[in-house]
Parts: sequence; C-alpha cells; structure tokens
Amino acid sequence: SHLRTYRIQVNPKVLANPPSGAAMVAILMHELKHVMDYSQMNTSELIEFGIWYGSADIAEYERQTDLFTLEKGCGTGLIAFRNWLYGQVTDEVKAEKQRQYYTPEEIQQWMDEQSAP
Repeated sequence: SHLRTYRIQVNPKVLANPPSGAAMVAILMHELKHVMDYSQMNTSELIEFGIWYGSADIAEYERQTDLFTLEKGCGTGLIAFRNWLYGQVTDEVKAEKQRQYYTPEEIQQWMDEQSAP
C-alpha cells in the first residue's frame, strides 16, 4: 500500500501570540483526529472527501472531531483554544467558527454532563 505523509501546519501568527500549552495540546489532538480519519481512506475516498470538505457544510464533521478531542480529556484546553481564537478573528469569522465547532459554552456543558452523577 502507498504510504502517505501528513503535515499539520501552524500559522506563524499563532507562534507570535500563542495560546496556552493546554490549548495547543487540544487543537493538536483535534488535528490529529483529522489525520487519523484521512489515513483510513483510500486515495479515491480521500479525493472525494477533499472535494466534499471544500464545498459542503463541514459543521457536523468538525463537531465530531471536537467530540473526539473532548473524549480524550482535552475539554479545558479546547475551551482555552476557542477563547484565544475568538480574540484573533473578525466577528464574522468568529460567528462561523461558533457554528462549525463546539463553543466554549457547549464544551463546558459536555464536561458538566460527563461529571454528573
């Protein structure tokens, strides 16, 4: 089988004003889940996925990826990352991110539900 190489790229602006270490761990966990998904696809599936991702509503997929991150114990870091991110983007981009990904409030609610008796 063909061995693919994946890269997780970091915007240099992130390094100029980085979020907390926990936030970086959380977003890297989120991105690692994407790599795990891609590595399960054959080449034609990956191409189809790329076309779909570029043209579809990605919210359900991204929220599932966030859920994986939460299940790995990175909720607090993901809250920190989203709060950091919201401070870096325009209101329009923030609104889109809030629709496509778990918000800090949704993450906290999920964590509270997991710890409830």
